[in-house]
Amino acid sequence: MKIRITDTLTEEDITAVSRLTAACLRTEPSSVTFPADEEDTDYFLAEDDGRLLAVLALCQIGDTDYECMAWVLPEVRGEGWFTALWEEAADLLEERHGDEEVLVSFVTDVKSVSAPPVLEHLGAVPGAEELEMSVPLVPIRPVLPPEAFRLISDPKEQTARYAVTAEDLTPAFLESLPEELRRVLSEAAAQGAGRVPLFAASVLEGSDGQCWLFEVETAEPIRGMGFGTRIFPDFLSFLEDELGLIEAGLQVSADNVPAVRLYEKNGFYTTVALKYYGLVL
Repeated sequence: MKIRITDTLTEEDITAVSRLTAACLRTEPSSVTFPADEEDTDYFLAEDDGRLLAVLALCQIGDTDYECMAWVLPEVRGEGWFTALWEEAADLLEERHGDEEVLVSFVTDVKSVSAPPVLEHLGAVPGAEELEMSVPLVPIRPVLPPEAFRLISDPKEQTARYAVTAEDLTPAFLESLPEELRRVLSEAAAQGAGRVPLFAASVLEGSDGQCWLFEVETAEPIRGMGFGTRIFPDFLSFLEDELGLIEAGLQVSADNVPAVRLYEKNGFYTTVALKYYGLVL
């Protein structure tokens, strides 16, 4: 048995990994995809006589935070291949961080039956369930003009953050809001809070007109009053009409029922359902 560690996969590696993950999918369908082109990722490959038997990807997502995904050929499961790869990964983390506390989140499909017993035996604790959702962006007639969504981040940054304040709302948009919400916004404006963001979202543009949304927020004083429900369609229109995007995706906790309902109401559908298991080293 040979374990190879690398931060760059060759085309031959990617082909071998694709065959391995395809074999796994035939045994147990999964929505977890292999991070072949992720930055700050270490790959651990277990090979025997030139054949790839197992692979583990360790993605650094913070100073001491990591996500981990692994695949093992179905016919060699139970022979210790995952354990061997994980021990190598744990050694690398110890070498890299010393006595610092490190959090590793193992990513699995929410329907997986093979992963939970292995991870729980490792000492990993079941955590959150996350949904990845997507929607095709289509033209609509928004109430708010595109200039209402102001860029509030540094234009040089890869991720753009847009926000809307009370001063950006048009009379027609205000008229469409519930009466109680209009009253709260009017009082806020009278108290000089007209420039405080009521809604904000970050947009990371990808290739082929796709984008990823995160940190989608409504100001705390008006949460649950219908503002997010009313403004979100106009924000999606802004992405399509002003930025020229054709598809938007995001990740949301499955427990965040109001957010999931909001996204579904605006055409989002679940593409991936993930289950996380946490392990502190």
